[in-house]
Amino acid sequence: MKQVLSTLVVLSLALSLAACSGQPARPSKGGNTVISSAHNVQIEGGVLKILSDDERNVLYLYVRPEKIDHWVVAGGGGGKQTEPWLFKSSIVWAQGDEHGWHSNDAPKMTFNFELDSRDMKLTTDKGTYAVRGGDLVVISLDEDWYPGNVNSGVDALRQFDLPQEETQRLVSKVRQHYTGP
Repeated sequence: MKQVLSTLVVLSLALSLAACSGQPARPSKGGNTVISSAHNVQIEGGVLKILSDDERNVLYLYVRPEKIDHWVVAGGGGGKQTEPWLFKSSIVWAQGDEHGWHSNDAPKMTFNFELDSRDMKLTTDKGTYAVRGGDLVVISLDEDWYPGNVNSGVDALRQFDLPQEETQRLVSKVRQHYTGP
């Protein structure tokens, strides 16, 4: 009995530490959650995508290329798949000029992802990550436009190589939408 109790204590401590580690969470069942809307907010060269069901925000996803250069957010989209718990989306950046303008035929780069809200898994071209409902997931795109770093929480916004005032602006703007840790 003592050994079982000790094992449970160690397991609960490990789960508690994992929840505070800044890494994407272990999977949690989302039940019958169906994403009914996605709202995009452009912030500091990236996009904060807020995925919601009919009652609450299910996931906050901030995606930003590590090197912005003259890439500007040019759009994206999303929608339900054949299974109602799957939500597929994309964010598009276009090569712009020094003023942030781009033409319709400018080179474009796209980041795609799919959220399985039943099993709370986020799938990208580079892998699948467990997420926790209501969490902020921060994805830094590498020079090949694949997820380089995938972390969770507001502190993960500090992973970008930005001047301090830009980082403070980024955190402040995300905080206008996300109130979690």
